[in-house]
Amino acid sequence: RFHGPLLQLVQLLCEGHFGGMQRFLCRQPWGLHSVDTPRFLVQYVAAAWAGGAAEAPTAQAIAALSELMQGPCREAQRQAVAAGAAEVLLGVVASSAPRDDEKAPADPAVVSAALEALRALVEGH
Repeated sequence: RFHGPLLQLVQLLCEGHFGGMQRFLCRQPWGLHSVDTPRFLVQYVAAAWAGGAAEAPTAQAIAALSELMQGPCREAQRQAVAAGAAEVLLGVVASSAPRDDEKAPADPAVVSAALEALRALVEGH
């Protein structure tokens, strides 16, 4: 219920590709707890996709991950790669092909977002 606004906030924080904000989203060393936002987003997308979640939150999580990986923060890109971003995003894209099993093909908006995120990862790395 609150996933949409939270994902939109993360995406907006990454708009403009400000390295300082992207580094902040990767780690917060001065706080009691540090949140690895790239890992969280990759895990969220993987769980949402595996669980058959609604397409809109999944596409929004992928869009937020894409914004975070577009640079200039290499740390965000490294953390996303370490969390398995490429594998998860390629899985979403691969699921867009029609198959005989019971899982329906991916929504075109989700596949488009996954392709954009993969492009951001390749360009930035």
